[in-house]
Amino acid sequence: MNNKLTSIIQSLLCCVVYVALIYIAIMLLGGKYISEANSYIELISPKSNDLQNTKLEMGKNGLKLRPEYGKSYGEVTISSVDINLPLFFGNSLEVLKDGIGQSTRAYCPR
Repeated sequence: MNNKLTSIIQSLLCCVVYVALIYIAIMLLGGKYISEANSYIELISPKSNDLQNTKLEMGKNGLKLRPEYGKSYGEVTISSVDINLPLFFGNSLEVLKDGIGQSTRAYCPR
Protein backbone atom coordinates (compact mmCIF):
# COMPACT_ATOMS: atom_id res chain seq x y z
CA MET A 1 0.00 0.00 0.00
CA ASN A 2 2.82 2.36 0.88
CA ASN A 3 4.59 1.66 -2.43
CA LYS A 4 1.40 2.42 -4.34
CA LEU A 5 0.97 5.79 -2.59
CA THR A 6 4.61 6.67 -3.19
CA SER A 7 4.25 5.79 -6.86
CA ILE A 8 1.17 8.03 -7.21
CA ILE A 9 2.93 10.96 -5.53
CA GLN A 10 5.99 10.53 -7.78
CA SER A 11 3.77 10.48 -10.87
CA LEU A 12 1.98 13.66 -9.81
CA LEU A 13 5.28 15.37 -9.04
CA CYS A 14 6.64 14.42 -12.48
CA CYS A 15 3.52 15.91 -14.10
CA VAL A 16 3.93 19.16 -12.17
CA VAL A 17 7.63 19.40 -13.11
CA TYR A 18 6.87 18.76 -16.80
CA VAL A 19 4.11 21.38 -16.87
CA ALA A 20 6.42 23.91 -15.20
CA LEU A 21 9.22 23.19 -17.68
CA ILE A 22 6.87 23.53 -20.66
CA TYR A 23 5.53 26.83 -19.31
CA ILE A 24 9.05 28.21 -18.83
CA ALA A 25 10.07 27.12 -22.34
CA ILE A 26 7.00 28.77 -23.87
CA MET A 27 7.62 32.02 -21.99
CA LEU A 28 11.31 32.10 -22.95
CA LEU A 29 10.81 31.24 -26.60
CA GLY A 30 7.48 32.94 -27.32
CA GLY A 31 7.10 35.62 -24.66
CA LYS A 32 7.52 38.42 -27.21
CA TYR A 33 4.79 37.00 -29.42
CA ILE A 34 2.48 36.43 -26.47
CA SER A 35 2.81 40.05 -25.33
CA GLU A 36 2.17 41.23 -28.91
CA ALA A 37 -0.95 39.06 -29.08
CA ASN A 38 -2.12 40.48 -25.75
CA SER A 39 -1.74 44.01 -27.09
CA TYR A 40 -3.93 43.10 -30.08
CA ILE A 41 -6.50 41.59 -27.74
CA GLU A 42 -6.54 44.79 -25.67
CA LEU A 43 -6.85 46.80 -28.87
CA ILE A 44 -10.02 45.03 -30.00
CA SER A 45 -11.48 44.65 -26.51
CA PRO A 46 -15.09 45.90 -26.32
CA LYS A 47 -14.33 47.57 -22.97
CA SER A 48 -12.67 50.54 -24.67
CA ASN A 49 -14.86 53.45 -25.79
CA ASP A 50 -12.03 54.97 -27.86
CA LEU A 51 -12.61 52.58 -30.76
CA GLN A 52 -16.20 53.44 -31.60
CA ASN A 53 -15.49 54.53 -35.19
CA THR A 54 -12.58 52.24 -36.02
CA LYS A 55 -12.00 48.83 -37.60
CA LEU A 56 -9.12 46.40 -37.88
CA GLU A 57 -7.58 45.42 -41.20
CA MET A 58 -4.92 42.85 -41.98
CA GLY A 59 -1.92 44.59 -43.52
CA LYS A 60 1.45 43.29 -44.69
CA ASN A 61 2.91 43.71 -41.20
CA GLY A 62 -0.07 42.50 -39.17
CA LEU A 63 -3.24 44.11 -37.91
CA LYS A 64 -3.79 47.81 -38.55
CA LEU A 65 -6.33 50.04 -36.87
CA ARG A 66 -8.23 52.22 -39.35
CA PRO A 67 -11.27 54.47 -38.95
CA GLU A 68 -14.52 53.53 -40.67
CA TYR A 69 -15.12 55.30 -43.97
CA GLY A 70 -17.00 58.58 -43.53
CA LYS A 71 -16.62 58.65 -39.74
CA SER A 72 -14.97 61.44 -37.78
CA TYR A 73 -11.88 60.33 -35.88
CA GLY A 74 -10.17 63.58 -34.92
CA GLU A 75 -9.98 67.34 -35.25
CA VAL A 76 -7.73 69.74 -37.12
CA THR A 77 -7.04 72.85 -35.07
CA ILE A 78 -5.10 75.88 -36.29
CA SER A 79 -5.33 78.41 -33.47
CA SER A 80 -3.54 81.25 -35.30
CA VAL A 81 -6.44 81.56 -37.79
CA ASP A 82 -9.15 80.19 -35.46
CA ILE A 83 -9.86 76.96 -37.40
CA ASN A 84 -11.27 73.92 -35.63
CA LEU A 85 -12.72 71.34 -38.05
CA PRO A 86 -13.53 67.63 -37.67
CA LEU A 87 -11.30 65.13 -39.51
CA PHE A 88 -13.07 62.38 -41.47
CA PHE A 89 -11.70 59.20 -43.02
CA GLY A 90 -12.57 59.45 -46.70
CA ASN A 91 -12.51 62.12 -49.37
CA SER A 92 -15.84 61.90 -51.20
CA LEU A 93 -17.92 65.05 -51.68
CA GLU A 94 -20.39 63.88 -49.03
CA VAL A 95 -17.60 63.52 -46.48
CA LEU A 96 -15.95 66.82 -47.41
CA LYS A 97 -19.22 68.71 -46.83
CA ASP A 98 -18.88 67.95 -43.11
CA GLY A 99 -15.19 68.73 -42.61
CA ILE A 100 -11.68 67.78 -43.65
CA GLY A 101 -11.23 64.41 -45.35
CA GLN A 102 -8.29 62.03 -45.44
CA SER A 103 -7.65 59.78 -48.43
CA THR A 104 -8.17 56.10 -47.70
CA ARG A 105 -4.81 55.37 -49.35
CA ALA A 106 -2.91 57.71 -47.03
CA TYR A 107 -1.06 56.70 -43.87
CA CYS A 108 -3.42 56.48 -40.91
CA PRO A 109 -1.91 57.70 -37.62
CA ARG A 110 -2.77 55.91 -34.41
